[in-house]
Amino acid sequence: MSLNNIAVVQKAFEAFQTGCLEGAEAYIASDYLNHRALDSADGHGAEEFKASVQWVRRAFSDLNIEVKELLCTGERVVARVLVSGRHTGDYLDFAPTGKRFFSEHVHFFRICEGKVIEHHMLRDDLGAMTQLGLFP
Repeated sequence: MSLNNIAVVQKAFEAFQTGCLEGAEAYIASDYLNHRALDSADGHGAEEFKASVQWVRRAFSDLNIEVKELLCTGERVVARVLVSGRHTGDYLDFAPTGKRFFSEHVHFFRICEGKVIEHHMLRDDLGAMTQLGLFP
């Protein structure tokens, strides 16, 4: 079971890395909840997941997501990832700076019946915004 749950999480990261969203419904539950969605009212289902991927990829080109650790216990998967990219699109109402950033994230997933049903994350937004010149 845990290897299957890890594979599900890897598919989600692949979508962010490549932008390929075809078949997302195969690994994202229809009642998926992203606790970090920009608009929490719309933070449900595969459509929200797809919107998040598209939003990130529009804001950052040269996006690279390197999974450093994956830990699984039962229905829970925790991932430590290194994320980098170049700010070439609108990001939280900030115009593109063209600058690169590097950030470490920790993601918490809950998997049910082979699909991501819930997602939380911790990330260093202040550090990334400072690197992009958006915060002094």
